[in-house]
Amino acid sequence: MVPYIVFDELDKSASHILLKQAEEYFLRTRKGKIRSRLIIPGPFFVHSGLATMAQAADLAAYIIS
Repeated sequence: MVPYIVFDELDKSASHILLKQAEEYFLRTRKGKIRSRLIIPGPFFVHSGLATMAQAADLAAYIIS
């Protein structure tokens, strides 16, 4: 099972900034390149109201696997 990153989407422009920072880290740093093999390096964004459900689904998938 490959872990993934989930962030709360508060603002579209802030989300774009975070994506750019993640891209810089995973593509241009040595540690980032190594860690990108261990996770899905593209974060998923959910709205605050859905964050709890996304965490519950993630926990359920982890338990099942």
